[in-house]
Amino acid sequence: MGKRLPQGQSSDDPRAYYDGGSILPFGGHNGYPLCLAAELLAEPLTGQPFGLNTRIRASGALMMAINVSASAPIDSFRERVNVHLMNIKSSAKADGAGEILTPGEPELREGEKRIQGPIFLDEKTYQEICTLFKELGLESALAQSAESRQLLCDYLY
Repeated sequence: MGKRLPQGQSSDDPRAYYDGGSILPFGGHNGYPLCLAAELLAEPLTGQPFGLNTRIRASGALMMAINVSASAPIDSFRERVNVHLMNIKSSAKADGAGEILTPGEPELREGEKRIQGPIFLDEKTYQEICTLFKELGLESALAQSAESRQLLCDYLY
């Protein structure tokens, strides 16, 4: 590990936290309130140890559900979210930058492509699937041609 930081200095090295240091929040001072809110909810609600007085390396997971309709009509909420996302996507781009994508958008597009098919498998992956099918007694679903690979993808997805 690197050199030990003087007391009171922050680091962007996650290992420093376990040596009694502190971690800089993402987004700097602007990200600090979000990080603090997440910690104040997640740590006590999951029952995981936290703070400087613990040496246990544990990680809890907190999931939350928000009933949007308790605060605003769903249609109004969706419209406002869409307007906000459109404002983000129409923002000025850095030189040479392509389209502005929102989180999850690349995965959604890839999923749409895969639904349309075909999904191409490399030889190693295809052979691993063939072996698994044989172990499970599903040899009849296999053939050794390009057409069968498409059938296999249709069968799997």
